[in-house]
Amino acid sequence: MSINKVGIVMTCMNQVAYTQQAVATIKTKYPYQLIIIDDYSMDGTKAWLKELTDQDERVVAIIDPDTDSLGEKWNMGVAVAEKLGCDAVLVCNNDILFHPVTIDNLVARLDLAHEKNDLVVMVSACNRRGDTTPEGIFTLPLPRPSSEAEHPDFSCFLLDFKAWKYVGGFSHEYKPCYFEDNDFHTVLKLHNLKAISITNAPYYHFGSITQNQLPGGLYKSPQFEINRAIYVAKFGAEPDKINLLRLREQFRIRPVTSLGAL
Repeated sequence: MSINKVGIVMTCMNQVAYTQQAVATIKTKYPYQLIIIDDYSMDGTKAWLKELTDQDERVVAIIDPDTDSLGEKWNMGVAVAEKLGCDAVLVCNNDILFHPVTIDNLVARLDLAHEKNDLVVMVSACNRRGDTTPEGIFTLPLPRPSSEAEHPDFSCFLLDFKAWKYVGGFSHEYKPCYFEDNDFHTVLKLHNLKAISITNAPYYHFGSITQNQLPGGLYKSPQFEINRAIYVAKFGAEPDKINLLRLREQFRIRPVTSLGAL
């Protein structure tokens, strides 16, 4: 299977200027559908989204979803992208800037996985905030050769629809966020499916823009610890200490050996 059309799912809550910047930097040779999930914004986000969806048929807005789980919002967006005929879906934050080739290089790597049957079902971009500026990301030279590692970045990642369905999507257990990414990565590993990051798909991530907009932050430490406890209760240890063999027996999971099994 080759990817011909890409879904792009972006979540936001206020900070319309950042969302506008992110959308403006979307560059790809592939047809795409942009699904923006607005989480009860009270700034100019809703008015801008109304204007954007009226002007561009590629854009769909999900307004004020009835959930406080980021994982469930991601599932909503992914489901819409699939319904609109996309072949893979890019899930990303709204406080990012794309390098001009980021999306196409993510697609190329996922296509290569399908071609080689190397069990890679998720490919994430590489955050270059540490060594460039927001303005510099657009002309940043690509590393040659590119490298990759099994340390995905959940702020900007391209995902195979079949794998998303096969493992049951993102968990709704973690609210409002944190550890839904660890949970999904763990479930992929339990099924012997790979999530990687690649260095030739750079992007700039401002980081914590939603969290920092409210006094004291949106995601309090107690809630973070509650989510950590949910993860540990489910998998028996923190993310870097899980026992895959024991968990496969516990959950009766047979590791995937071919993408054809999805």
